[in-house]
Amino acid sequence: MTDKNSISKFRLLRKPTNHGLTLIELVLVLVILSILATVALDTIEPQVDQVKFEASQRTVDGVRDAIFDEQLLADGRTIYSGFFIDMGRLPQTRVDATEPSLLTASELWNPIDSQTGSTLRVYAAVSATVENITSTEPAENKDSDGDEIFEDPDVQVRYGWRGPYLRLVSGATELFDGFGHRLTSTTGSANLSHLRGPSLPQVLGLSSSVTTVGIPFIGVQSFGRSDVMDNGVNMDVYENDIPNGMGGQLLDNSTIAGSVSGEVTYHTTGATTDDIVVQIYYPNGTKIVVQQASNQASVGLVDEIEDVTSASTTNYQTFRFKFLDDGGEEMTFPVGPRVVRAYYKIGDLSQKKQSAVVTFTLTSLGNTQNLAINN
Repeated sequence: MTDKNSISKFRLLRKPTNHGLTLIELVLVLVILSILATVALDTIEPQVDQVKFEASQRTVDGVRDAIFDEQLLADGRTIYSGFFIDMGRLPQTRVDATEPSLLTASELWNPIDSQTGSTLRVYAAVSATVENITSTEPAENKDSDGDEIFEDPDVQVRYGWRGPYLRLVSGATELFDGFGHRLTSTTGSANLSHLRGPSLPQVLGLSSSVTTVGIPFIGVQSFGRSDVMDNGVNMDVYENDIPNGMGGQLLDNSTIAGSVSGEVTYHTTGATTDDIVVQIYYPNGTKIVVQQASNQASVGLVDEIEDVTSASTTNYQTFRFKFLDDGGEEMTFPVGPRVVRAYYKIGDLSQKKQSAVVTFTLTSLGNTQNLAINN
């Protein structure tokens, strides 16, 4: 039989069990946790970069659409919208409110220039009176090929700022890409130009740096995660520019300009090509630009008005018109709602006649407008 005192002594002599970790075990645990954290970070980081990259893409696309957006309807009609359509011109760079060396795209969301205090014209109908019209040679009231333009109070052109065209992130006053980089340009370096202008000469897929105030821009470009312009293709996709300098232009001039020509029917006989004048009216942001098709100042013997009346016609005449520049090349105009009107003997008030005022949507494709001057 076991002595109770012996059992008690045994229990007292037995060492207590140690449930703690040794230093080596702690180090091993920390190493494992570090490996797991690294694996988790490597797994999550590309996902975070992807989210930022996609946000940058949306920002770049949003700026493009704010400048000019084109929608083709099921019935074949084209609907245009954006700053360019309302103002008749591309947005222009402004000096930053707090940093004079930076240029911003703030015309897209603020009609007031914080540096100069000037305000963009509010969208409204404007009559084509003498104080509201201009042309290629405003001092002489002459258009691109030297024709003398004239006012027409019956013509009204709607234009002006009715934005904001771009909605900034709530609470923000400036534009950032998905990586948090501010989308501005600097007057000090072309390599820091997030604002992009058309390439010169026009080359599809290329754009130019914008480093001067008051310069038109066609959109913005994100320089990716590093915010360093590369103009090439990186193995790390998140370092690529958006859009990539090798991969497509932001806004091509061919999509925002178009030509117009057509015929004028004069519902009697006896008119000559010198009697017929056609004027097109469109805005440039501050005034109504007028270009004229007439033979008043024909360039290189190329007439803007041609008599195409059929030899068998006895009770009306038909004249073809087109708008030419000072080199005899057909002109293009900003796409969007435009106004055109034909006139007969505009200089003779006793015989002056004109067609109806025609408003049409000028597209980037060839545009034809047929006008009629009635008795």
